[in-house]
Amino acid sequence: MSLRFKRAILSIAMLGLLGVAPVVAQAPDRVTPSAAAKVRVFVDADDSEHKGALIAIADRGLRHEYRSPGNELTFSAELTAGQIRAMERLGARIEAVPLAEPLTRGRRYGALREFVTPSARPVCGDNICQGNESQTCPIDCAAVPPPPSDRACEPQDQREYQTLLVSGDSAATDTGTEINLLIIDTGVNKDHPDLDVVFCRDATKPKIRNKCNDQLGHGTHTSGSAAANGGADGLGLLGAAPGVNLGVEKICDANFCWVDDMVRAIEDGVDNFGPDVISLSFSSPQVASLENAIQHAVDNGALFFASAGNSGPGPNTISYPASDPDVVAVGMLDAARIANRMSSRGIDDTVDTEVGAGEVEFAGGGLVIESTSMDGCYEIMSGTSMSTPSVAGFAAANWHTDADQTRLDLRNILAVDINNSVLLPGYDDTTSGFDTSAGYGLPRNGSGINGSIVAGVNAFQSTVTPGNAVDIYVTGLPNANYRIGVSSPGGDWTYGEFTTNGSGDSALTLTPWTDPGPWLLTVDFGGGATDFGTHFDTFEQTN
Repeated sequence: MSLRFKRAILSIAMLGLLGVAPVVAQAPDRVTPSAAAKVRVFVDADDSEHKGALIAIADRGLRHEYRSPGNELTFSAELTAGQIRAMERLGARIEAVPLAEPLTRGRRYGALREFVTPSARPVCGDNICQGNESQTCPIDCAAVPPPPSDRACEPQDQREYQTLLVSGDSAATDTGTEINLLIIDTGVNKDHPDLDVVFCRDATKPKIRNKCNDQLGHGTHTSGSAAANGGADGLGLLGAAPGVNLGVEKICDANFCWVDDMVRAIEDGVDNFGPDVISLSFSSPQVASLENAIQHAVDNGALFFASAGNSGPGPNTISYPASDPDVVAVGMLDAARIANRMSSRGIDDTVDTEVGAGEVEFAGGGLVIESTSMDGCYEIMSGTSMSTPSVAGFAAANWHTDADQTRLDLRNILAVDINNSVLLPGYDDTTSGFDTSAGYGLPRNGSGINGSIVAGVNAFQSTVTPGNAVDIYVTGLPNANYRIGVSSPGGDWTYGEFTTNGSGDSALTLTPWTDPGPWLLTVDFGGGATDFGTHFDTFEQTN
């Protein structure tokens, strides 16, 4: 590989590491390296007649062989111009392997909550408190007291708001038990106290290895959002599905994330781990080998999630592979459940009963997310990279029968419509129903009976038929008064009046009724208020 080519690729990769979305060049029509230089390419032949000859030409430059439909031969290799010409004479098609892009913007480290340019490791004396510097570099953490436990560090919040968004107040440490969840990313810190990794592979080498050390931190972060289990001491981070069997495929080395390694990771993970759920927080140019790998995953029963991208708020800015209709595309919400401006938007083909190519399907919390870091502590990142593993973890925790049924449940039962109460410039999710930024909305525990505003009435209403006591969880303004009413075949009555706590939350259990139901539960806030949205934004059953 020539020095000029290395520098060009390195400049793209470094932009991604510094939180700037790089523009990944599309593959040229014909790859023409200099005589001595090698470039990474996909090689595709219509049949396997010349398989031996093509493999022999690749020689030691061969990287990965792939599954292909029919009798085709597809592999990736690092080749010189002479090798490429020899393969083309045998009828092979050559396409440059592009780089993949992690869909993350900016990082924020430590309890000081300052936005900083990330470094690969904590640096003493940079005035940034991160990792375990409260012990190793007190000068950087002068305002931060040492942690009270034996841990080197603890998360600022055990359950980030993205986990609270999907799990409500009912997250348990066994959610996702017996479900295999595969993270395809930069690797993972297997020794992080909050992560239990049962499958770990490195696809960045020509031969798959049983290693997955994270050299960039992105994969450790996404793994925590999906499956952090709080650690043996119960003081660590809890992700959306703490009980899953967590597998990780590494597709990035210290500098580059190549699409041929991504393709190999998908195939290897499907064949050797058998994932029920796959989470991919990367974008890529659309190439045939990647399409085939995704189809192979779906054909083998995996529910495949991918990040919509960070190129919003313009229409049809969704990235690939999220735009693939076989993939669940995930956009990004902030803590107020508003679709963030940088979250990529899809299209709306007006057929809301099914998802077509280029449509965002769901959204999850992704702005300023604290999760596990590769140094064994915690760090903060933003992007659809962060929302995707959270929603994928939620799917694993709410798995029902198979991938198709789980996807339908997320769409038809568990999704909360994202419907902003005010019109904001650049946002398109101000009306009810399917939209281009959040699709069907936010998958959330208990949202199958989520209340909706009744026209002209300042109340949430929902019809439920519980078999046991009903747990109700309300979120809104701190110290806000509300009351719950019940209408049933046995009559109408007021269950009681309540007040949210200082955080704006309130949880209570309604005792069972003797008549058969169904019951219409109503949350009403009284006091002459006219805007329901300024008082409460959630009313739901959480069990």
